[in-house]
Amino acid sequence: MAKPSLSELMREEGMLDTANKKPEAAPAAAETKAPVAGRGRPKTKPESKLVSFHLPLELIARVDTEAIVKAGGNKSLLLVRILEEYFAKKG
Repeated sequence: MAKPSLSELMREEGMLDTANKKPEAAPAAAETKAPVAGRGRPKTKPESKLVSFHLPLELIARVDTEAIVKAGGNKSLLLVRILEEYFAKKG
């Protein structure tokens, strides 16, 4: 008699079920939760382009520090805010 395979042993122990199962019914509409606004990725990604600058190391260090304080560490967001404010003042 041949030695049973691992998958056969698992099937006998109920650990592996290869029988065709019907898909479970979808939950009722009342049970589904409404989506929470403000979480996850935005539905539309703003248009952007990668631009690299050669900046003095002292300025980069200041940007890093200010980004942590004012923009949660997001340097791009900090620079966008600074540039928008600058161009708004310039008119």
